[in-house]
Amino acid sequence: MLRLAARRGVDVRLLVPGKNDVPIVDYAGKYYFDALLRSGVRVFLYDPNVVLHAKTGAVDDSWGTLGSCNLDNLSFRFNYEANVVSTNQTFVQELKSQFLRDLSHSKEIQLAAWRSRSWVQKLKEWLIWPIHAFL
Repeated sequence: MLRLAARRGVDVRLLVPGKNDVPIVDYAGKYYFDALLRSGVRVFLYDPNVVLHAKTGAVDDSWGTLGSCNLDNLSFRFNYEANVVSTNQTFVQELKSQFLRDLSHSKEIQLAAWRSRSWVQKLKEWLIWPIHAFL
């Protein structure tokens, strides 16, 4: 969905932790970065010295979500987590403002730089990918 939106010209920005407290999940998630970047999704890594635990989203000026639910199969299917979803403009604007502040503490990944990462990193991502549905 994110890739399709970016291909249509939508400004899609994804902010992910620069360092994950569960390395295997980090490798599984980064497996998708190449496809996202090729599609025009802008991917940012948050400052690795700070834990990014927020799960938020804002779409245009009309929809926002905030909560504990991770964007993964376990959270969607098995975990007891919850998010607040709202169309209240004040709520959505606050989420967007916080997101923009968080971007100032992040580094954008460029496709060429991403492709030049070490073969060891690529191998780890490739080896972990088959079990991504269980993470």
